[in-house]
Amino acid sequence: MADLWSLDSRQHLQYFFTLLDSRIPFCILRPGDGEYSIIIGKELTTIDSWHFNGKSVLKDDLTKQLHIASINPNTYIGIPCQGCNRDMMNYFMTTFNMNKNKTTYANIFCNSNWNVFVNKFKDNNIPFYYIGPKITSTTNALSIIEHFEVDPLLVDKWDTEKIALTTLLMTWIHSRSGIFCFSVGPISKIWASQAFETYPSNTYLDVGSAFDYELKGSSNRVYTVPNSYFSQLDCKFE
Repeated sequence: MADLWSLDSRQHLQYFFTLLDSRIPFCILRPGDGEYSIIIGKELTTIDSWHFNGKSVLKDDLTKQLHIASINPNTYIGIPCQGCNRDMMNYFMTTFNMNKNKTTYANIFCNSNWNVFVNKFKDNNIPFYYIGPKITSTTNALSIIEHFEVDPLLVDKWDTEKIALTTLLMTWIHSRSGIFCFSVGPISKIWASQAFETYPSNTYLDVGSAFDYELKGSSNRVYTVPNSYFSQLDCKFE
């Protein structure tokens, strides 16, 4: 891709579909407002109920891993565009010295791309490993090979549980290969990047809430509401 920065979010998604179809390993991380708050040490509670106290080592762990990811040639970091949050975009670009041709959109799997992304996996029966909370939906149409279940409130317990859980996850990934989809909030950015460093022949996607309807049976994200503003929104870097 000669100039990824010049393309909009729909074109970015098609580019990543090409990588998937060609079985070219890559990693996508999508730090947004939650990750921004963590990195600057701001206390917050999210709509997914996890809480960051402003002091956890998660701040340092996340910052360190994004610095590492920013220089990995096969890792793409998705950040807000100018239209979503110009100040945040500039912060990520400057703080992590990001390469524009390895920069994508924080909403790459959301907004107007959401149905396209989910249907790509459903319609083509793309098999993948899922790292995220318990699956509660009885109508899941995704082709999940195996599930590594994670406490949805792991952020709150990260300081005491990170070493044991990270070791367990990396051991689990070691004997598997293919596509790994993460839905573990800010910890997805750490784990997906670390896994790609250690096992670079796989693809790692920070899917966030994109599969919630399939795996939870519902979603608390506005972009999943038909005809809403966000469901029709495309992102574009200036």
